Amino acid sequence: RDRMVDFNDTAEKIGRQIRMSDSAPGAPWELEGHKVFLYNARVHMEDANVNQDTPGTVIGVLDGAVRIACTQGSIWVTHMKMPWQGLQAPAHQTTRHADSTKRSPCWFPKVRNTVHL
Repeated sequence: RDRMVDFNDTAEKIGRQIRMSDSAPGAPWELEGHKVFLYNARVHMEDANVNQDTPGTVIGVLDGAVRIACTQGSIWVTHMKMPWQGLQAPAHQTTRHADSTKRSPCWFPKVRNTVHL
């Protein structure tokens, strides 16, 4: 059964869901219309009560990880995988290839900041 990650939940709950799926196949999510699998989540609760970003929006990139807004807090994801990829890759590299037919360049025009883990 496909348990798609829903970022309209708290970072803690989403973090648990991703960690439970960490081995195989990963936690499924749809990013810009493309299915990806998420691995290695780290909860970021510093801004838990003042999150102004739309849940599911990539709001940061750092050292290969991407930060994704949740309803409460955010999640850093270090690795992702497209269904056609054999191995997990750093999250920012996977998103560069989200269009499996065109291998389009990375799309993070809406990222507003880069913060430290």
